[in-house]
Amino acid sequence: MGIDRRTLKRQAREDMGLPKPDFRVVTLTYILMTAGVSIVCSLIPLPAGSDSGPSSTALFLSLLLLLYGTVVAFGYTLWALWASRRLNPGPGALIQGFSVAGRVIYMRLLILVRLLGVCLIASLLTPLFLLVPLLLIPAGLVFVAVLISVSLSYALAPYLLADRPDDGAGAAVRRSAQLMRGWKWELFKLELSFWGWVLLRWLLLAAALGCTIWYSGLPQNFADLEPVDLVMWAYFISNSLMAFSLSTLLTLPLDLWLTPYQEVSRAHFYNLRLQAQQTSAPPL
Repeated sequence: MGIDRRTLKRQAREDMGLPKPDFRVVTLTYILMTAGVSIVCSLIPLPAGSDSGPSSTALFLSLLLLLYGTVVAFGYTLWALWASRRLNPGPGALIQGFSVAGRVIYMRLLILVRLLGVCLIASLLTPLFLLVPLLLIPAGLVFVAVLISVSLSYALAPYLLADRPDDGAGAAVRRSAQLMRGWKWELFKLELSFWGWVLLRWLLLAAALGCTIWYSGLPQNFADLEPVDLVMWAYFISNSLMAFSLSTLLTLPLDLWLTPYQEVSRAHFYNLRLQAQQTSAPPL
């Protein structure tokens, strides 16, 4: 059992170039609908929060943006799935998720609960490993491996929900876990094959941050700052308008190509997994 990643990725590159309008137009629309909307909302003056935390209005808006972004991301997954099947999707696919918004959000919530369960178990076991410090690093590596494994188990849930929305979110999550048995390593290797591009993106972001720090300069009392103050200074620098503008300028050309490339490749993996299941299914 296995997949030919080179062939799969080559097909993804071919298929993402077939739909009209161009995949860059769809991806730019997706970025504007998510990151762009978040930036616009961040400019809205909101009531100041108390010393204990942000205001209820800010929390509500953040939650609303999170749910909105989840649904739009499902629409982009739908576009990638249609592109992998050469159905010529357009930007309209990005809003298709709103017709099943409740199921999309419930699906993500079910996956999140499972991931939080792994984190909860790890937090309960941490005091035991602290008694034997030598086991702390191996235990941390095991925790990361288990968390990645659980994430991969539910990676196909959005595609299953897109194909059969009437079955519901729970069925998509359960069937994803079934389909990924014995296939998680294959998907992990596919994701790992993009890490060169991901690393390049991180380097571009680091370059944008470095230019921002060089232009803005370090605080005069930088050496005397407490760790908390250093974290706050780094936070404000990284979220400044200049840092955002530079990072967008440097990474946008890469994002317009890499984002659809990854999404269509994952959709092809899903299609191959369905074909493998049909091939191995016993005759009626």
